[in-house]
Amino acid sequence: MNNNYSNNVNPNIFAINVENVSFSYNNKSNILNDVTLKVNKGQIFALLGSNGCGKTTLSRLILGLLMPTNGTVKVFGQQLNTNPLTIGYMPQEMALCSELTVRQILYYYGMIYNMTNKLIERRIQELNELLCLPKHSLTIRKLSGGQQRLISIAVSIIHKPRLLVLDEPTVGLDSILRARIWSYLENECKVNDLTVMMTTHYIEEAKKSSSVAFIHSGICLKQSAPELLLNEYHCPTLEEVYYYLCLDYNRNQKQNIKSQYFANKCQTNLEKSTKNKSKIRPKFQINANHIMTLLWKNSIRLKQNSMALYIFHLFPLLLVYGLNICFRNPERLNLAIHTAEPIPDLSLKFINAISDKMFDYEIHKTNETAFNSVLSGENTLSIVFDQNFTDNFHNRLLYPMDISDEEVDSSQVKVYADMSSISGYYAQYYLWKVFAKFMTNFATELDFNPNAFSLPIDIQKHIYGNQDFSFSNLFIPGFLISCNFTLALVLATFYAIRDRENGLKERDIVAGVTKLEIYITQLLLIIANIVIQSFIILVFAFKILDYQSIGSLIDIYILLVFISLQGMSFGNFVSLLVKDDLKATIIASYITAPLYVLCGVFWPIESMPIPLQSLIIWSPLTSPIISLRYVMFRGWTISSIHTTQC
Repeated sequence: MNNNYSNNVNPNIFAINVENVSFSYNNKSNILNDVTLKVNKGQIFALLGSNGCGKTTLSRLILGLLMPTNGTVKVFGQQLNTNPLTIGYMPQEMALCSELTVRQILYYYGMIYNMTNKLIERRIQELNELLCLPKHSLTIRKLSGGQQRLISIAVSIIHKPRLLVLDEPTVGLDSILRARIWSYLENECKVNDLTVMMTTHYIEEAKKSSSVAFIHSGICLKQSAPELLLNEYHCPTLEEVYYYLCLDYNRNQKQNIKSQYFANKCQTNLEKSTKNKSKIRPKFQINANHIMTLLWKNSIRLKQNSMALYIFHLFPLLLVYGLNICFRNPERLNLAIHTAEPIPDLSLKFINAISDKMFDYEIHKTNETAFNSVLSGENTLSIVFDQNFTDNFHNRLLYPMDISDEEVDSSQVKVYADMSSISGYYAQYYLWKVFAKFMTNFATELDFNPNAFSLPIDIQKHIYGNQDFSFSNLFIPGFLISCNFTLALVLATFYAIRDRENGLKERDIVAGVTKLEIYITQLLLIIANIVIQSFIILVFAFKILDYQSIGSLIDIYILLVFISLQGMSFGNFVSLLVKDDLKATIIASYITAPLYVLCGVFWPIESMPIPLQSLIIWSPLTSPIISLRYVMFRGWTISSIHTTQC
């Protein structure tokens, strides 16, 4: 709607000049439609309307955070003014780093605005006198909602901007604090020629402003001085004025619905042909002072959240330690033994060959009780020696041509096993080792060559690895790779989402920080944590827990850092897909869980079907896991062609 108030103002002194602005996200229905506003310098301007009517979107257009679909936005005569010294911004959210103290948060934004320490100190004293700020040593998280609002205002004006944009500044404040804020703003406008643009749904408090504009469904219904509006509509309150304006708008919409359809269609075509080509805020500029300031802020945040930092670095150590103590080879398996020999001879020698480290055995009087102990889950194995075991075993070895099937059966050690768990497989493996030891002792007693009783398979010295198999050693390469990948993914995701959720990122951008500077800072912090964490894991696993590696620890360290950087990249990707922590956690779980199963973390990929092997080799974890195994167990280097090809 047009209004005489805007047209009677000298355009040379406009602080804000919004002309025929429309805006939509992704070419969907417009959030703003043909909005025109003009605001004088040195005035308080209130943008009024219900929640969701487009007030915040218009504020972001003025701040240069968004580009209009159509029309122009000028601040002090410049289109999409992005000079951080010109504009101060207080978002509806607190958008304050909760880990910083009052003094630190003011210093932080002062340094972002390139202010000297002396100037920052002077401005802190001035703001303390004007706003009665809380104790400077208190952290933001310990302040009340009203105190945080005062700090938010102080942050937005510490650099003495020419334009102050306040989005719902008095939400949740008591009447005393509201009055104090209004008094300060009125004084600044008179003394320092400050221009204030305020969005609020507290319509009545806008009577104190010099100019108000009503927004409804993305349309500017009217802009004028509060007194003129009250007189024109003969209403005692601005709320009633807003009510009548909405009624008029809705009535006109019903009467002109057909013409409005064609008008909107033409307007859409016009928007497509006259779309604003101006650039929004720069994204790729780099200011060393901004990066150092961001690093300073984040170092304080890490210090304040030291427990979370300790957990981040200690958690993988607990996992590696858990792997070390929980995935060892089973020892002292329960074994039931029954010998039916009246005078045990070879059966006793077989029992004596059993190592206490392998089995914890008990002698049973009958075969039934030994069998039932396995059936009840009390023992893993039961072995039974028949009545004539010694004689028949001698005959089996010395007179194999004359022995009967019954004698062969009686010469065997009968084994009844519980194969419902991996302990049963290990028990059988141990039993073979016991039998080999028993046969060596038996051959020696008979003055035979012990090698004559061994299997006719001569396993030479292993090219890689050793004879002693261990699940812990099998799992550790995949475990280290997956652990570093996952933790870096989570860290990168939450670093990016946290600031965006709290409004800190947007406030920093309005203050002049570019997205590239924020990203570089996050990268530096994450990489620093990755480098430290990888080193701690390396020392803990290979020096303290004494995991064996015949390859270079430097090569292992490089692989761990490399996979962590991959996890960081995936985390940045996840942060682009979602906007909150819960969704990020779900997506991260969906990404990592299949990788743990398919990428050889706990079992070789050679056990998979060949077509699946061809696909899974391209996953981010498979090749690093294989490469780490080659380095640890084969002694290859990361520059080896076989390793790099993986």
